[in-house]
Amino acid sequence: MGKAASTGPLVSHLRRHTEQYMAFMEKKKDLDNAITSSVHGKTQLSMYTFATPKQSTNELFQMAFAQWVMERNLPLTVGQAEQFISMMQIANKQLTVPTYNKTYDIIVSKKIECMKKLAKYLKKRYFSITCDHWTSLAQDNYGALTLHLIENYDMKTFVLSCVTHDKGATAVEIESQLTTELQNWGLEKKFFFCAVTDTASNMNAFGERILQWDDAIYLRHHYCVDHVLQLTAVKAYNGEVRRDIFDLEEHEGEDNSVSVIKKARDIVTLFHSSSNAKEKLVSAQRDLNPASTPLQLLQDVKTRWWSTYALVERMIQLREVLIHIFSNEFRYRETQNTPTTLERLQLTPTDFEHLENIAYVLKPFKEAQQALEGEKYVTLSLVPLVIHHLKDELGICEAAINPDQQRDLSTLISTMKQDFDNRWGDTLQYSYNTIRTSRRRQKGIPTYAYWALVLDPRTKKKVKKILKEEEITEVWDDIRMAIVQLVQHMNGIEENIDEDMQQELPQEEEGKEEEQQPEKRRKVNFLEDGEDDMGSMQEHPITIDQQIRTEIEAFKSERGQPMYTNDQYSNPLQWWRGHVEKYPNIWKLASIILAIPATSAPSERVFSTAANIINKKRVRLKPETLDALIFLRGNKEFVTWN
Repeated sequence: MGKAASTGPLVSHLRRHTEQYMAFMEKKKDLDNAITSSVHGKTQLSMYTFATPKQSTNELFQMAFAQWVMERNLPLTVGQAEQFISMMQIANKQLTVPTYNKTYDIIVSKKIECMKKLAKYLKKRYFSITCDHWTSLAQDNYGALTLHLIENYDMKTFVLSCVTHDKGATAVEIESQLTTELQNWGLEKKFFFCAVTDTASNMNAFGERILQWDDAIYLRHHYCVDHVLQLTAVKAYNGEVRRDIFDLEEHEGEDNSVSVIKKARDIVTLFHSSSNAKEKLVSAQRDLNPASTPLQLLQDVKTRWWSTYALVERMIQLREVLIHIFSNEFRYRETQNTPTTLERLQLTPTDFEHLENIAYVLKPFKEAQQALEGEKYVTLSLVPLVIHHLKDELGICEAAINPDQQRDLSTLISTMKQDFDNRWGDTLQYSYNTIRTSRRRQKGIPTYAYWALVLDPRTKKKVKKILKEEEITEVWDDIRMAIVQLVQHMNGIEENIDEDMQQELPQEEEGKEEEQQPEKRRKVNFLEDGEDDMGSMQEHPITIDQQIRTEIEAFKSERGQPMYTNDQYSNPLQWWRGHVEKYPNIWKLASIILAIPATSAPSERVFSTAANIINKKRVRLKPETLDALIFLRGNKEFVTWN
């Protein structure tokens, strides 16, 4: 092979095959660790042996460079620019700017390191996931998975993967991705509690497929609540009862509430597409309030939550500005008798009144969706309260409308109310089993949401406003049986862990363990002298079911926690921190149920990050590189750069 022989070409070839390259990097890291351990084992121990290996300035710089590239969504080739290299040489001639391959290697090695830490952390933990799909600018189909649990009374979110689906985002492809990730992470299906997705047909089919898994004894499939609410709120966007905005003369004197949304949307489009119109909007705001920061009109998008409300609300906010623009628009006519496009779109006082009515109807949906999209606080327990509140709001709006004088608004509200009832039920009812309607669609509030409602100290007393007394009893009976099953499951896990630890102990340690056993037994036998007490315990043994019943009755009578503290949601997990010793068995279930997200927003945020990485200049970025970058960003607490 000669003195110039090198493995460089082989490594470069491996980089084109991600799976093999990841395996190579993992073996290389293990080999480096083994060599280090071997050297320490063969040499005389010294203080240096136990010291943390010191990294050179150049190594630290390359690590920091890779971290900077990852966190700032920069191309991996940014260090190869001549100007950048020159700048670094001026700062320090000893530094070597990492090449693309070096930066890629660092990112891959950090992902491998992070995966090992996270896999160890997730072992034998109960969890839920959110799942979503997305199409990039390169027209690649991606699926994202996020994992959720409660650790040390804090909500935790982890990114499992963001990978391409070569055959499209079908139910089979999504299930395959989930199955692969469960295997990669060593996650067992018997610890899997809930999968949250949007309401698309492929996700509905995916949910039905995973519910057939034999080992997933606790698993439920939830629709993203915000997606379901959006399907009702979007009725205002669709404008099913709208009429052409330039043909209103024959309907003069009638209500055109929905038609005015179309007019407002066309105004926003005009201001966004015309530089002259945009300048008029800025100038008008400066004329009326020189100290203010100019605002832009907002366009709504059918799939973007509460965007129609945002359009209407901003239009109302800039009402005086728009009136000022409309009043001066005649100056820009090409001919005296030909009104400009903006004049033809002019909003009248009646139009603004209609917009205020629409905003009043849509505002509760916006507030509900905002409250439920968080991932750093408990949201599932709020779902029944939110649905109950929206049902009441729609009923109030419907009763307040005069159908003869406000025909369009009345039709819109009736359409929204009917759609809302079709999705959540005419009355809110508890059911242990998932209710399905046409096309196998889910209907009603999920079972686990009702469980979260009564397990959350903020909301447990409010269940009486939503359910009948017999339904509340049924909820607690189901929870009690679930806790019994869960406690038995956890006890079995602890026994298995103890067995695994015994198998992993070296021979000497096993001997020590055997020697210690009699001593432990003697400690347990200290009660032998108390014959009366022992006899009493044998006559009336307390079963786990009785213990849980006692806990539940005490918990139900507990005062609980206020919903708000200093105008912010109270944290129920902190309440549980102070009461876990009083209700240890209830907490075992509550710590799992309260971790379930109400929406699939966490996985959608993964795609927001992905969209910032795959821009128009980076459409050829390899999916594996994207996955590594997103993985490191989503699991920062397990990544050590220095």
